[in-house]
Amino acid sequence: MEENITMLLSSFRKAHLPIIHIKHDSSALTSAFHSSHAGNELEDHAKPLTTNNEPLLHKSVNSAFIGTDLEKRLREQGTLSLVIVGLTTNHCCETTTQMASNLGFDVFFVRDAIATFDRHFEG
Repeated sequence: MEENITMLLSSFRKAHLPIIHIKHDSSALTSAFHSSHAGNELEDHAKPLTTNNEPLLHKSVNSAFIGTDLEKRLREQGTLSLVIVGLTTNHCCETTTQMASNLGFDVFFVRDAIATFDRHFEG
């Protein structure tokens, strides 16, 4: 997954295509996605390039459209299609994809550039 994200970012940068990074910052202190947890930092391969004008938006719910100006940014730059990569497939990526589609964007869900956590149920 990391190699594929790196490759996609590199390709977008070379083609001068817009890139918007989204980071989930949970409001729940016990969440692995709370900003106080070291593991919540973006990995090096996924960090925005400040020299390339790649904004980093922060969200606190599954959809990248809720509580951010993502839709406004996309509309202002004339974006018609989105490419979704990252974590977690069954929460953030899927919810953002569905909402983007509902808002009229064409969405490409890159299956080998997304991942989720193993879900283990005992009961």
